[in-house]
This record gives sequence, C-alpha cells and structure tokens, in this order.
Amino acid sequence: MAMHLKDDGISILFLIGRQEIPRSVSENSVIEVFERENLGVSFASNREDAYLYIDGLDGCDSLKLHLDEEGIPCLMPGTKRFPLYSDANEDYPLIPGDYLIIVKCKGDVFNSLEATLRVRPNNITEDELNVMRNELNEMVQGLAYDQSRMNYGLRLYGESGLLPPLVLAEFVILNHIVKELGATLEDLTRRPDQSLERQYREVKANVKSKQDAKSYRWLLSVPGQRANSAAKSMVQPEVILGIIDHLTFDTPENRMVLGFLHYVSSQLEFVLKAIRGTITEEQRAIESRTPYVFLQKSTSNEVRALKAKIVHLESMERKMQKGIFSVRKCMDYPVFKGLKPVGSSNHYSLKIERDWRYKKVFAWWKQLRAQDFQIPLYHNFKVQWKRTDVLYEYWCYIKTILALEQVGYTPVSGWIYDESYQPNMEFVFPVLQDDTLVEMVKGSTRLSVLFNEKMPRAKRGALNTNRILYMEGTNYKPDIRIDVFANEGYTGSIIVDAKYRKRLNIWNNDRVEEENRPKNMNTLQNYANSLKYIGDPAGVSKAIRVIALHPSQGPEVEDIEDTNVSLIQLRPKERLIHYSEYLKRLIEG
Repeated sequence: MAMHLKDDGISILFLIGRQEIPRSVSENSVIEVFERENLGVSFASNREDAYLYIDGLDGCDSLKLHLDEEGIPCLMPGTKRFPLYSDANEDYPLIPGDYLIIVKCKGDVFNSLEATLRVRPNNITEDELNVMRNELNEMVQGLAYDQSRMNYGLRLYGESGLLPPLVLAEFVILNHIVKELGATLEDLTRRPDQSLERQYREVKANVKSKQDAKSYRWLLSVPGQRANSAAKSMVQPEVILGIIDHLTFDTPENRMVLGFLHYVSSQLEFVLKAIRGTITEEQRAIESRTPYVFLQKSTSNEVRALKAKIVHLESMERKMQKGIFSVRKCMDYPVFKGLKPVGSSNHYSLKIERDWRYKKVFAWWKQLRAQDFQIPLYHNFKVQWKRTDVLYEYWCYIKTILALEQVGYTPVSGWIYDESYQPNMEFVFPVLQDDTLVEMVKGSTRLSVLFNEKMPRAKRGALNTNRILYMEGTNYKPDIRIDVFANEGYTGSIIVDAKYRKRLNIWNNDRVEEENRPKNMNTLQNYANSLKYIGDPAGVSKAIRVIALHPSQGPEVEDIEDTNVSLIQLRPKERLIHYSEYLKRLIEG
C-alpha cells in the first residue's frame, strides 16, 4: 500500500538559501541544492505516527530530532524550519551526493514515500569533483573517503569503480567471519576430521600384535638382530616390530584450519592497530582545534563530528578485541593441540570439498588472502566522501608536488615517496596528516614541501622545537609551505593556501578598507608579513610569495596590487603549466 501525500496530509517543504525559497517534495521527486547553501526543512502530516527520515540527520546537533524505536533520528509532524545547514551557524556541510528522503508510518513497512535530496558541488562541476576524488584515491587508496556520519549513508557503492578503504573493508569481513566462526568451529571440534595413523613399536614376541612387510624387514636389520641377540634363531624371535594403529587429529585439513586461525588473529591485530592509530589521529585533530572551539562555530562543529567518529571507532576497537579473544580461544581447542599450522591457503582436498565446515574456512581464507572483500549486505557499515574543502586541500598539496616535478624537481623522501610508506596499515580511513613533509631536489636547490604544519608563534618557540621559522601573526598554520634551500642555505618560503571558495570571497579589492572584509584577505596578508627566520636579526618577512589556490572561473594568475599575494586558479581536469611555471619563477628568479 502506497502513501498518498494528499490523503495523509503530508507536506515536506525545503527552504533553500538565505531567502528561504520553498521547494515542496512529491513522490520520487529530486530536490537540488548546492553545498554550503542554507537549507531547512518543514514537515507536516495528518498522521501522528508518520516519521520523516533524511540521510544525514544524525549528523545534526539539535534537540528537535526524534529517535524512532530503532534509535534512528527522524523528524515528527509539526517540525518547522529544521536547519540542515546554516552558514550563520557554520554547520558541518552536506557532502555532494544523493540523500534519501523517506516518510514512514510507525509499524507499517510498506506504507512509505521516497524522494531524493541532491547536493551539488558549489565551485566545481560534478565531473571535476569526481576527477578530484579519483585522483586522490589513485594516489592513496581510500584517501577521499571518510567515516560516515549517517545511519543510511550516501549512495556510494552503486557508483562505478568505488572501493572502501582496505582496512575498513577488512574490518567488515573480519567482523562477519568472527560472528560465523564460533558455530562453525564448535561443530568442527565436536566432529573433527581424523585419520588412522600407523605406528611401530618393539614388543615381546608372545604379545599378540599385527605385523607387516616392514616388521619382517626389521628382523633382518641391525636393530632387529641386536634386539634378538639372545634368540635361538630368527625364525623364533624374542622381540618383534608390532603395528599399533590409532586415530589422530593431525590431518592436512585440521592444520589448514589452525593456519587460518593464526592468519585471522594476525589480521585482527593489524586492523586493531589501524583503528587505534585512527583514534590517536582524531584525538590530535581535536587537540589542535580545542583552543578555537569558543571562537568559531565551525570549529565547534568539527570537534563535535570528530568526537562522534571516535565513539564509533572505539566500538570498532572493542569488536576487534572481542574477535581476537574468540579466535585465540578456538586455537586452544584440544583438536589443534600439537599440530603445526600450514602457512598458506593452497591446500584443497576432496575432504574440504565434501565437508561444509572445512570448505567454509577454506573459502574465508582464500577471500582474505586475495583481498577480495565482498561486503555482507546486511552490515551497518557506511562510508562517505570527505568534505569537499578537505579534498581540495589534499588535492592542491598533491598538485603542488606534481607542478614542481614538471619543472625538474624530484621527490626524494617523505610521505608516499618513502619506500616504507604503507598507508593502509596506518589508519582505517587514510588521511593526509598534518606536518607531512616531502623533500624535492633539483641540482643544488632543495625544497621542503610541508602540509598543514603548525608553526611556532615566536623565536623562542622555534628555538625550543629546533625549527628555523616562526609565524608572528594570528594565523600560523598554512595549508602548504615550500621552504627553499640553495646550496644548503635557507633563502625563503612560498606560502600556499587552498581556498575552496568563490574568488571574491578570497580577495575583494572593493572591500580592502572595510573592517568586515573577507577573513581570507586578513589571513593571506598575515602570512605575507609575519613569516620570520631565526637567523635574520632584522626580522624581515621571509615569505617569497603568498598564493591562494582556488577553483573559481577567471584569470589563471592574478598578482594583487601593492601586496605580496597572488591568486591562482587550480581546477580538476585542467592544465598545471601556469602553476608550475609560476612556482619556478619564484624559486629560481
């Protein structure tokens, strides 16, 4: 039975933009908005048991949310102007993608209405956003993904070529295996595979014992003759080599299962380590933002989102700990005592084919070994894309390195350019960590390309932390900093900030003298004037140039008059040559 909007008095109204332009929802309709566009929703219904579900509601911090019987956030009839995003509150932005809108009536699964909320990127096209995401994932698998803040999640897996981060996928399949493992192994240990093992033992001839050709050959051997040295003849020996048959659990199939348990245990430890590393990284991110929580609403929202992630990660941590305990318990079953585990999943026998328990274990092992993660359909794990502004920062750092490569600078160390770099073993959701450093060389010139390094605020702080640079102003954590060394001597730095903004929100010459001019103007000028070198007693700024990278349409390069600031356009699917040549001129003169 379908739900009828008119019959049930259902009204869903989205209020879009600062003018709150109304858009009503109908069955299977698509409501389109841009990211970071003010968005509210009102919901009314004649039926008091009707609930409105929208993907992403559990990312909202509001007392107006209602939790249904399953604990899923929803809106009740009578809700007016519920804020999904407000730039005044600096809310966590909705990620571009499709969000499901559902109205359900309590206890009636079939009585529902569905529509779609489509969030489009603000400063680039969908194709350009997909290119940026794919380029990040090609550079580091899963770099564009993040932990979902939603119960339902974006429609992510239906898209072509998308895979979850390796560690996260392995967490899901391991968690699934551990749940299934107990019943399978308990049944296996009650009725394990056994084989009849033949052993030989020297016994008195008057003891009734089976003999075979090996027993008779033994009588003629040196040990046999020595044992019967007192016998009158070998026809009537005093000692024989008797056969003793007994059942044993030492079979290739049981050794395979034990090998699988050892492998699963090691993989659980590996995922647990990654989860703990991710928790540590999120805690670091919270600590770096804590001083600004009461100054900026956006920072407060980010911290709240990070804390929610940690709660979920800690739940994942407990599941892996429980899994390790369960697997080790299985390894201690008597059936495996004294067995030597096999080191690979290559052994496949007729017994494995015929016995569902061994066949199941063998299939699990092959799946884990091949990293062919088929995620169970009923799991509650979801991922989403990282915020577009974060993706743009990551992408600009990578493009800066590639631009420098285009003009002859070779990466020699740091980040993915280290042979020991293993991103998927560090975090559940790969990130470009603060303080990431890539060293590049061209002749006698060396570049240190840093990402998001928090700089000392004074000379004393720089000396105490063995740094050569400090930033005196209010902004001291540029997205990218290129330190230039010629013949091992420091010559200056290029400051680069990735601004996923419209061009006029970065720099507006018409508002230079205004007190409420764009904050980005103050940030860029602060970088230009406040970068200091500990070896310079004059205290002159060592900023060679401050560059704001942005995706807006317009000139490729703009040098702002009477400043040390430039705006450079950088968009996916477009060339890098203008950026690489500009950097070359700044570095080489």
